[in-house]
Amino acid sequence: MTQAGRKLPVSALQLCRERILDNEYRGALTRLKIHSHTIKLKDFDLGWSHKVIAKFSQEKVDALMEICKLFQGQAESAYEQICKEVESYDLAPVQVEHGDYIGAMAQMLQPAWWNRRFCRLRREALDAIARDIGLVSQRRARYSSDQANWLFAEQTVRNQIYLEESHLVNEQGEEVSLAEVAEHTLANPQVRRAEMMCRLNGFERVADLHGDDAVFFTLTCPSRFHANLSSGIRNPRADGSTPREAQQWLCHNWALIRSALNRRGISPYG
Repeated sequence: MTQAGRKLPVSALQLCRERILDNEYRGALTRLKIHSHTIKLKDFDLGWSHKVIAKFSQEKVDALMEICKLFQGQAESAYEQICKEVESYDLAPVQVEHGDYIGAMAQMLQPAWWNRRFCRLRREALDAIARDIGLVSQRRARYSSDQANWLFAEQTVRNQIYLEESHLVNEQGEEVSLAEVAEHTLANPQVRRAEMMCRLNGFERVADLHGDDAVFFTLTCPSRFHANLSSGIRNPRADGSTPREAQQWLCHNWALIRSALNRRGISPYG
């Protein structure tokens, strides 16, 4: 149980049982004890459902609106107070452009703005915990935890329901559902994959015309970014880096690679 009396995710409890069977119960219990304190971030519970998060987002906006009333006529001060609340959840506030504090605040005073970020925060935090307790490895879920896959599937269903229930009407009165429109756009995974393969084939043909070689590289992160070894056991070299930090490392190093190639007069395209 957590400090607030809530149960841990089923996946964590299942892992505990499996590790007990594997005679690794001490390590499992230690990790579960550590992560039982990270199930909540301030007053935001990572175990909440999508509906509860939506309600919490509305309540957050209502509270911020009351704060803004205290700073009526002081847009900059009100903006700073809202930013403090946003940053307290490890979220990035909207940046002010051209001194437009009102416009920046207007975005952060929308329930949808908070809802999207809270859902992403929940997804990333739960995925990081799943990695730490060994739910993501070569022996279990290779790329993402079962919990992450379930959340993605749930979101996909919600998106599909929204598209099917929303319709477009043209000037002639013809009506079509957004689901039908999305089926023929990049919102459709099959269409998106077909376009990617078409682009790859096209770039290879362009390379052939220019006498270049078309190559495909896969960049990977150093061992310290991987929580578990391919055997499924804890990686002793892991330093606790999150997937987001790993992605930032890849972006930084790709920028260095591009700079090095540019100094050599090599200009990748594609």
